[in-house]
Amino acid sequence: MRVSLAAGWTIQIPGRFSEAWEEDTWCGWDRDLTVWVTAFKNDRSASEILSDFQPDSDDIVAHETAGIFGKGSIGWVEENGRRYWRLHARSVHDGRFWLCTICFADPSERNLALEIWQSLTA
Repeated sequence: MRVSLAAGWTIQIPGRFSEAWEEDTWCGWDRDLTVWVTAFKNDRSASEILSDFQPDSDDIVAHETAGIFGKGSIGWVEENGRRYWRLHARSVHDGRFWLCTICFADPSERNLALEIWQSLTA
């Protein structure tokens, strides 16, 4: 299902997801994945915003769809006794950018995490 975020942006998530807003961050989840998306306005160009991106791992991912540019990384995280995979990414369009974080425990969910992130549209 497609969910409305802010400023005309939307994201495609599985219909089984629950969702909520936590201050300025949208969160969607089920038992396998959790997605956080936060919007920012900025006067810098897309290339400047993406060049500032600091990857969490050597597994770098990128995409371009309908004038939206994205860059991210996927890495294994261990914190607070939990272990999981995390996609940490930015998507940029017309002076706005989104930070997107998707956490998943099963590596078979990698493609779904990428599909969700890349479904952000303005």
